[in-house]
Amino acid sequence: MNERRASGWIALLPWSLCACVSAAATEVPGLYGDAVPTGDESGASGAGSPASLYAWDGSVVEGPASGQVSQQATPGHGLEPTIEGRMHILELYQAVLDERDALAAEVKALTAALEKSEADLDQGRSASAELETKLAAAERAKDALLEQNLELSGRLTTAQIRRLEAEKLLLETRIAWQREKSPERLPVEEH
Repeated sequence: MNERRASGWIALLPWSLCACVSAAATEVPGLYGDAVPTGDESGASGAGSPASLYAWDGSVVEGPASGQVSQQATPGHGLEPTIEGRMHILELYQAVLDERDALAAEVKALTAALEKSEADLDQGRSASAELETKLAAAERAKDALLEQNLELSGRLTTAQIRRLEAEKLLLETRIAWQREKSPERLPVEEH
């Protein structure tokens, strides 16, 4: 029996809710934009007074006066671009991402250029060290050649002196031999 009563109440629940909604609609003046009489009128709208409109929150909605037509801006429903809008924030975020990607590419290119420069610098340093080694070896060879040249020129000078002394001795010997062979023919000169 209790189950029947519970199911009966559940079946009546939608009808009771409809009754509450319909009662609320008839009791709240201006709920759906209906004209509501002002306090100074006695229940009926007067012939010369304009009717006031009420919004959902109960505030008075001011509209244009009767008989006037004016152009009103269409509401953007929050889609117009603003500084605080979500689309603006997404555009800023996308710009930041693009800038980050561009900076990352630039950093990568600069890092590659730096590594290439460092490799070229290391290669230049090794080539410079190699050239300095070759220069030192060439300077040592030059010094050795100069020393050898001085030694050879000294030996050549000594050899020429000995050759001249040998020629002198040869000449003196010839002269002496010639004198012995024919002493009367050659006059002896004394100095």
